[in-house]
Amino acid sequence: MVAYQFSNASEINEVWDVSDPYNVRKVSNTAQSAAFSFVDTGGETKDYVAVDNTDYYNVVSISNSRVANQNLKGTIFDDRSGNF
Repeated sequence: MVAYQFSNASEINEVWDVSDPYNVRKVSNTAQSAAFSFVDTGGETKDYVAVDNTDYYNVVSISNSRVANQNLKGTIFDDRSGNF
């Protein structure tokens, strides 16, 4: 077992274990205290992400969000003569 300890962690709400992107696990800092710690298994490389509530993207609704039609295909299906 490995213990991870954070100091000055009052802004950290959660720590995510993203080692397996299909099974993300989270550890919550429920006390929102400056000293935060958790225990995990050792013996393999792990990837963690510290998350705080001030680092989220906010969804913004745009009043005129219409996008004009575009020719995404271009000329990819044209032959050498320019025919479709």
